[in-house]
Amino acid sequence: MTAAAGPALELTNHHTGEILALRRIPRGGEIWLEMQGSLPPHREGPPLHVHFVEDEEGTIRAGTISAVVDGREFTAGPGAKLSSPRGAA
Repeated sequence: MTAAAGPALELTNHHTGEILALRRIPRGGEIWLEMQGSLPPHREGPPLHVHFVEDEEGTIRAGTISAVVDGREFTAGPGAKLSSPRGAA
């Protein structure tokens, strides 16, 4: 028996306008944290940080994202797949 996805927890940053919806989902016999978010244009997202235990991956659905991962700058648009391995800054 697999666990069903739980309800989303929505977080809003009233300073930046960023909205995140978080929920746990079953995937490949594991429970993953799914995050869907949005950020108004020309606003800064989260500060530099490191995930020590988990990999991070995502898909840009609309707009663009600019970021620095392990010292490499990139910009990506709709449809782009992004990934950051655990331990990457």
